[in-house]
Amino acid sequence: MQKLLSDPYTLVAISLLVTGCVLGVIFEGVIMGHLRVLAQRSASRLDDIVLDALKGVTMAGFSLLGFYGATITLRPSPLVGPLKKLLLIATVAYCSMVVARLAVAYINHYARSAHGVLPTTSIFSNLARAVIYV
Repeated sequence: MQKLLSDPYTLVAISLLVTGCVLGVIFEGVIMGHLRVLAQRSASRLDDIVLDALKGVTMAGFSLLGFYGATITLRPSPLVGPLKKLLLIATVAYCSMVVARLAVAYINHYARSAHGVLPTTSIFSNLARAVIYV
């Protein structure tokens, strides 16, 4: 353990991972808060929809960025290859989740604006999630 923590590459990787998580918390709390205030002042409802859909997922995005920074700074070892594959899988899952949340938010917004035109929106929302995830 002492040898692992004395390696500067490992320390940089750990600090990048922690920095990504901290930046995600700061972005979610401060920047998204300011953007929500600006979105409420605008006449358009679409910016509110985007910000509501992104609520809570920006921290995961910054954590993925920190994880990416950590994997590229590590020395080559048998562990780095599987970590990069895990990062790719997590990135694809994250992007799918963000796209699904945005699509469902827009479907729900359209269904509310076209009241009486569409049947229950939960069917369309679940169908959109299934199409995006598959």
